[in-house]
Amino acid sequence: MSRLPPAGLRERARLFHAAADAKGKLPGVLVVHENRGLNPYMKTFARRLSVAGFLSLAPDELTSVGGYPGDDEKGVALQAKLDQKKMMEDWAAARPT
Repeated sequence: MSRLPPAGLRERARLFHAAADAKGKLPGVLVVHENRGLNPYMKTFARRLSVAGFLSLAPDELTSVGGYPGDDEKGVALQAKLDQKKMMEDWAAARPT
């Protein structure tokens, strides 16, 4: 049974998967970024997990305030502007059931 996300949920995320020759089900990892947003380091980390044979999903929690701004310090400032209650609802809605 799937659940519908809260109204207005629009989360950008990067999905990385193992090589095309991988067969069967893959273990999955949800990559949660720090308060800087989905910066290049976190994308590289998620990509490395896929090379190791995992399906990795790396959402950008800063989507609702414009997404990762390209600078970690600006990302920290944007993180402070997030509605914490909505953020937790979004994370809960994104989890697999």
